Order: sequence, then C-alpha cells, then structure tokens
Amino acid sequence: MRGGQAVVYCARCGRHQGYNAPRAELGLEQRHVGIDEAVNASQRARIMLRANTRCEICGHTPDVDESLHVGHLLSRADAKEQQMTSAEYDSDDNLCAMCEACNLGLSRQTVPVRLVVAIIRARLQHPNPSAPIQGGSL
Repeated sequence: MRGGQAVVYCARCGRHQGYNAPRAELGLEQRHVGIDEAVNASQRARIMLRANTRCEICGHTPDVDESLHVGHLLSRADAKEQQMTSAEYDSDDNLCAMCEACNLGLSRQTVPVRLVVAIIRARLQHPNPSAPIQGGSL
C-alpha cells in the first residue's frame, strides 16, 4: 500500500508496474460510499437536475450502468472547524453531483477552492431553470 493505493511492483526487479490493484483482488476491504441520510430524495433530485446529470467536478456523464453521487464540497471536518450548522453543511450550495471516481477520489477531503470557484461560475453561467434555488448562496 502506498498513499492508500494498492500499487503493484515486479517481484524480481521491484519496479512499479503502472498498475494499481483493486482492493478486492488483494483481499482488502473495499471502499464504498453510503447514502447520506441528511440529504433527502427531493434535495438529491434538485442537485442532479442542477448538474444536468453530469459530474460537476470532471464533467463526466455516467453510462447507463453508472450512477452519480451527491457529495459535499466542504468536508464534514472542515465544516465543524468553521462551526457550520448541519443545515448549512447539507445545504444545496455545499452539495455537488459527482461521478463515483471523483467522490471516492476526494474521500473526506474538501474540494480545492479553485475547483469550487469553477463550479460556482458554471452554475451561474448555466443555471438550470427547472431546479429552484434552495438553501442560500455561496
């Protein structure tokens, strides 16, 4: 394991093989993202409509067998440090549609500020008229 990734090295020469092994392949516990109970179904739908079924982080449009997640821009730890209420933390403004790779890749980290600014600009330039604005603004 290196930096949380299961990396594969050659047994003979010790060089990295350019391959990160799936955790299941190594018999390790697989990571998964659960559904946040604080985000209800109607709020989840608003976030998906606002994102136009695309990942707001990388722009990926998931295939039929993939799904989008609803994740937080500001991590729970950083929200606690900023003394945010749960209502502020779980507001539409702090929620973002993410593909599985982005959501799992971020893990418990806050989305970098430059990326948050880009997301907000995109939301302002291309507002979704079918998604009502809820929960204040950033």
